[in-house]
Amino acid sequence: MVHNGFMKGFVIGLIILLLGTVSGPSLSINESFDDELDQYQIIRNPDNAGIGSLEFGVAQSFKPTLNRLTRIELFAQKNGTPSGYLKISIRSSLEGDDLEYRYLQAEDISKTGDWYEIDFDDDILVEPERTYYIVWMPYIFEGDDDNIVYWCCNWYDNFYLRGEMWNEYPVGNWNIENPEWDCCFKTYGINTENFPPEPPTINGPKTGQPGRYYGYTFLTIDPNGDDVQYEIDWGDGEVYGWSYVCESDELFSKSHKWNYQGNFTIKARAKDIYEAVGEWSTYEVTMPRNKVTNKQSSSNPKSQNVMSIIPSAEKIYIATSRTVINNGSLLGYVNDTSMNGIEGALVRVHFHDTYEENYTDSTGYYHVTNIPICYCLKNATCSKAGFKTEWVLLGIAENTTHDFILTATNQPPDAPIITGPQSGIVRVEYEYNFSLFDSDGDSMYLRVDWGIGCPGKWYGPYASGSIVTLNYSWNKKGTYIIRAQAQDSFGFESNWGTLEVTMPRNKISANLMFQRFQEKFEGFFERFSNTYSILHRLLLIGLTRYV
Repeated sequence: MVHNGFMKGFVIGLIILLLGTVSGPSLSINESFDDELDQYQIIRNPDNAGIGSLEFGVAQSFKPTLNRLTRIELFAQKNGTPSGYLKISIRSSLEGDDLEYRYLQAEDISKTGDWYEIDFDDDILVEPERTYYIVWMPYIFEGDDDNIVYWCCNWYDNFYLRGEMWNEYPVGNWNIENPEWDCCFKTYGINTENFPPEPPTINGPKTGQPGRYYGYTFLTIDPNGDDVQYEIDWGDGEVYGWSYVCESDELFSKSHKWNYQGNFTIKARAKDIYEAVGEWSTYEVTMPRNKVTNKQSSSNPKSQNVMSIIPSAEKIYIATSRTVINNGSLLGYVNDTSMNGIEGALVRVHFHDTYEENYTDSTGYYHVTNIPICYCLKNATCSKAGFKTEWVLLGIAENTTHDFILTATNQPPDAPIITGPQSGIVRVEYEYNFSLFDSDGDSMYLRVDWGIGCPGKWYGPYASGSIVTLNYSWNKKGTYIIRAQAQDSFGFESNWGTLEVTMPRNKISANLMFQRFQEKFEGFFERFSNTYSILHRLLLIGLTRYV
């Protein structure tokens, strides 16, 4: 039985024998940049032969010595006139996400071979002496073994000792080709110290009422100009973080409500995309009770010492203020019109130019105590942001019960409308638009599940009527249901909007490629006809992977 390693070597050796002798260019450095050359392997195979495929990925590992990667160069060549492009990215692991990526168009690649620069807009902060990967992903739409782009390589001596060539064969499975094989590449970088972002500046209301939402803004500057995320401690036990990624010096907005009175300290800090965390900043806010003194409360629609109408009894009473004892209470539930309990609703009982109050729990239950039992009627109000305030006149005794039903004044947003391609190719990024609308005109947040069963972070806020554009790519073929949901500034969530997409993968026939290779070297096979079956097997395995 022929060993798999020998099979690889035989196929590659056969191709090299047919192509010629080793050649290599002299090293050149682009002096127009402030960065410096770090890692490189520039020795190439005969006539720039290399590794290429219409479907499978290729990677070259390397270990940088500088802590910021600025750009790379690759030596590439094409045969024929392939149509499509290559996605070139940097990863810290082959199965992980791209740290940065750029595209090379197949039509721009030379037939004689050349160095191609991939300049990243954002420097990549890397850890010196840690292994990283340059990943080459082909998206050749019109191509075959005669029309293909390949990455020139070295298959002889192990000139680069700090990494190896990898390939993705089959798709999703990365393997080292040979510890002595390497692609032709250069990496450039600089050495800089990464500083954490500054403590954020916080702005927003310093006073307010419990149960209402208030908006706050957060702004930080990162000394290195890196993108940042925010973490917010609202001072009431609730912590928000980390936010979506923002640019340095980009305003981030977030709303919050406090469900009870008191003094609260908002704390916020930021971290950059390289996990450098900054110091906390603080902001003091107060949620007072706003007690009524010596005059009628604006929230009290009726005077306590005038003739009042009790709707349920349809009788008229003269209210007095003679107090008997202060151990009355009012208790019950607050529900919405669907009879679901409302948490955080404020029930306030007014009497004698003051009041007692209580907030509902998670079931909608409340219990207001210390209410005087006297001859006068008490005005009880129930309020919550997003609902119409209700009130009722009640005679209070021990454990008087009353249930409130609140009607929502705020409606949830419409389900986002998703538009974009409904079919495509794996590993190609596609653009999708999400149309947002809220009938109340509230600002909104958006989150998206790309069909992987996990809703992502909330993006926003966005104005009603906005169209949000996001890009995404799928790594495996299949059918996916994109789901999107909106949430308004009061916390009301929409239904899910959906869009079904399918990502097939175009495969190349190995038999067809072998037939073309056979036609090309017909005379060679006639001379070695007794080994035809072996070569057939070898080339079917190797030809779809090597140029």
